[in-house]
Amino acid sequence: MSKIIFNEHQRRQLETNQNVASVSDRAIQYTAEFKIKAVKENQLGKGPAQTLHLLPSLEWRLVYTQQRSTFHPPVT
Repeated sequence: MSKIIFNEHQRRQLETNQNVASVSDRAIQYTAEFKIKAVKENQLGKGPAQTLHLLPSLEWRLVYTQQRSTFHPPVT
């Protein structure tokens, strides 16, 4: 189970993303189309950080800020 807990405001923001199928307080479910695109990019040798650049920066901030990660998403 995820340690990240999204509040209502964050969930509403994430739900506006076209790549997101649904959001709960602890999980983001992505659309099948996004998952297929991510797998194809992975097969081309791109890692998760390079693949997830497809997500809007808002989603990056929500996920990685709550994890307190030092990882910074690529600027698009």
